[in-house]
Amino acid sequence: MTNWFKQSKRKFSIVVCLALLINLSGCAGVIMRSIEVGDNGTYDEIKNTLPQIAEGKGRLYVYLGEGGPDLVNTLGILNYYSVDDKVYLFAGGAFSFLDLIPKTYLFSVDDAWRAVGAEKIHVGKFKLDLNIESGKELFLKINMKGSTFMAGLNSYDATLVDKEIALSEIKGLKYLKDNSPR
Repeated sequence: MTNWFKQSKRKFSIVVCLALLINLSGCAGVIMRSIEVGDNGTYDEIKNTLPQIAEGKGRLYVYLGEGGPDLVNTLGILNYYSVDDKVYLFAGGAFSFLDLIPKTYLFSVDDAWRAVGAEKIHVGKFKLDLNIESGKELFLKINMKGSTFMAGLNSYDATLVDKEIALSEIKGLKYLKDNSPR
């Protein structure tokens, strides 16, 4: 075998391994989404069983519509958003909510994360101030703006949505029940 053939064969093997790894990471995302979201039901199925807004707090609903990424994107990276100094998971086709004390919070998405054991979070590139009022509900939709150079590295922003519109958009979304801070 010539040296050129050996090098080409090796490069081809590396490309195939990387493609397989990326594909398996996507499968991991689907599996993790299934584990986290499970069969918690859609908003329409569970809306009457959701707890009332906690006394002296306001509720923030966060959702990403159908067709968005799973919890783990193609490269195996978890999708997070942050509210002040806490980070939470999000996934396509799912919604969650937080009951928060009334004040203004800094919401961020698009590269928001916290290293294991670290006290500080890495605030996402997209930032939005949210004014939470006692007894009121806010609906925040995370929007996927597109992918960067490689599938799975998605870019996000977020929009406050009118309650009527939001309720029509989340009615078929699954409930991401255990969305405690990470």
